[in-house]
Amino acid sequence: EHMDLPAFLSLPPHMIPSGCAEGAVGIEVPANYSGQLPEGYTLIDLPAGEMLHFQSAPYQDENAFAEAIQSVFSAYEAYQPAAYGYAFDTDALPVFNFGAFADKGARIAVPVKKA
Repeated sequence: EHMDLPAFLSLPPHMIPSGCAEGAVGIEVPANYSGQLPEGYTLIDLPAGEMLHFQSAPYQDENAFAEAIQSVFSAYEAYQPAAYGYAFDTDALPVFNFGAFADKGARIAVPVKKA
């Protein structure tokens, strides 16, 4: 019943459960999801927010996934959202890393807010 691919989440400090690391893996499910969760999983509601998506180009060599992921993180780190009236908001919402696939490239989503 998930709505997108699983993503690795870099959680902001206020979302990290006690005794856990900042990294988590998650999937998006419908807001009214009432199915059973696997043991050890937690269902959380994330607050509404805006995200910027960064995506690399597809690539030929299956071993190029690390470079594709690095390229989207480099684009994110170099991006200046203030030029458009925004600021990154990684203290409020997670960063989503959707991984890399040869036919689709790498993709991340980073939260932003109006500056």
